[in-house]
Amino acid sequence: MTIGEPPLKLHPVVWTGKISERLIRPYSSKRYGVLLWLASVFPVLVPLSALWFLPFPYSLLSVYPLKASFSIRMLYEIISKSVPFREESRKYVQQAVRRDVMRANPELVRSAAIETLFESAVDGITSPLFWFLLLGLPGALLQRL
Repeated sequence: MTIGEPPLKLHPVVWTGKISERLIRPYSSKRYGVLLWLASVFPVLVPLSALWFLPFPYSLLSVYPLKASFSIRMLYEIISKSVPFREESRKYVQQAVRRDVMRANPELVRSAAIETLFESAVDGITSPLFWFLLLGLPGALLQRL
């Protein structure tokens, strides 16, 4: 945790999201969805899977990419800017939630921020660690998609 996260332009979670956004089409088939998933995963996963073949201990080399998959800083920045509630809190919370909070009362905006914090803790920290234990770094990164 002391090393920090990579900048957004180097963040593996951001890479896969940007690839997916460019390829996504509304009302696509399941086949296209599988193709989209593969196209999003392989450009990130293949280079990181190469760590298995390096002479250094795999577990040591996979620590930083695993930690980078957590997105703790991004989550902290969004949630910390929304508490205490100010009118601009709505736009920060809206970055993290799907529901419309722009017209919600302050209590609902705070509630959305807290729900997002805990949901993201499971999705962004606990789950990658679980899949890392089962399948290594590829499992942790695949879970993020």
